[in-house]
Amino acid sequence: MLVLLSSAGCLKGWDEGGPWACGEGSVCPEGYTCDDEVCCKPGGTPACPTLPLPGGRCAEGEPKVYFQDLDGDGDGNEKVSRVFCKAPHRFPGKPVYVLSGRDCDDTRGDIFFGAPELCNGKDDNCDRVIDEGLPNLQNFYRDEDGDGVGDTAALVPACMAPPGYSALSGDCAALDPSKFPGANEQCNNLDDDCDGTPDTGEPTFADSDGPGTNRFPCTVQGAFGVCRPGTFQCEVQGMQVQRVCRSERSSSTEVCDGLDHDCMGDVDEAPECGGPRNLVGPSRVPNTRYRAQRLTGTAMLNTSCQANLPGTAMTVSADGRTWSSVAGGSQYYHVWSAEAPGTTTWDLSKLNAQLRISFTATASPYAGAGGIWGDPSTGGALIPVVFLCGETDADFIRYRLTSGTSALKLNDTSFDQTVSLNNSSSTWLVGTGSGFDTSKVRRIEVLVFTNSTDFTITFQNTTGLP
Repeated sequence: MLVLLSSAGCLKGWDEGGPWACGEGSVCPEGYTCDDEVCCKPGGTPACPTLPLPGGRCAEGEPKVYFQDLDGDGDGNEKVSRVFCKAPHRFPGKPVYVLSGRDCDDTRGDIFFGAPELCNGKDDNCDRVIDEGLPNLQNFYRDEDGDGVGDTAALVPACMAPPGYSALSGDCAALDPSKFPGANEQCNNLDDDCDGTPDTGEPTFADSDGPGTNRFPCTVQGAFGVCRPGTFQCEVQGMQVQRVCRSERSSSTEVCDGLDHDCMGDVDEAPECGGPRNLVGPSRVPNTRYRAQRLTGTAMLNTSCQANLPGTAMTVSADGRTWSSVAGGSQYYHVWSAEAPGTTTWDLSKLNAQLRISFTATASPYAGAGGIWGDPSTGGALIPVVFLCGETDADFIRYRLTSGTSALKLNDTSFDQTVSLNNSSSTWLVGTGSGFDTSKVRRIEVLVFTNSTDFTITFQNTTGLP
């Protein structure tokens, strides 16, 4: 199209926004470039509006350096520049380029070279001096570590505290935010409060139970987790008062937060955090409740957990591993579930929590084209589907497979997949659900569909939350 239009002379009068306009989402023909939002040919016809000719010269005059002016104050950023023969047009939403490049803050239109200096702790006129020529200046001190106290040797006179400066001085450790005048003195042989003496008051532990108590952080030897940090306390031992390191916190039930709350040496242990490593079999959590049933309807497949919906009970072994269809049952959806003992719940909120579903399956032959489990490639269901259920059946998250290649299908006899519970993966998606708090999971459900009237699924002992 370009060749035809060029030979017809259609390029002679092109304008911005015309048929040769270019920019985001458009590409110029081969041999042309986009300059000032129009297609042109460097050193050829049509000439480029702003770009220098090959060799670096302009058709009229010499090229000049232009500076990007984002804030529109007429003064550009000296660090962002381009060479043009003339200034580009000012297109809405596009950077403006100007000849002046002395703006020291190109994000604010009130700060540029020659602007009036204001009492604000900023270099308004870009002369590299703050609040110069203004009355009532005071000294502010560089606070590089952000502890609220600045370095006495690094001061700036100003009307207001510039960013990163403080009216307070006397910081004895300019790069350590834990050390400044007034900080709590630690028992570490360092001067934490900048009074010139390390561990001030360390020997005076006699008043540990009253005002002026001197307590210092320490580490409790032999302790784990949250029980390991402690404070030195004064205790009477025999005829003397001794400094003893005692834990600040006591052990508690494990919580999924990356800490060792039960002080046993491990972090986020199951089953309190992460759920049971073995959901079934001999190593299962005692008193886990197992159920299975053939559902009688499909209206709520995507809107709630399934175990309590109307259906016909199925046989489940005491260890939860094996579940079988009712003799003479029909083709339909079937659900198996494992419920936490008593009134307890499982915390599955751990960022990288995973659930492994591994089982073998047998079923009576099915003569239809879809096989025993159906054919996802012809519209059959992607099974199994996994549900996490909360305190009510309306509190749930549903996980589904991303493709039929990973599903239990046709006449397969085994399935082994790991579900990422708190983020989608290439194999599993977090599907329909309420998005409830997974730190309180009451029940885990596995849903399958079968064309056969008689089947048995046996979970491997590895099914669980590793």
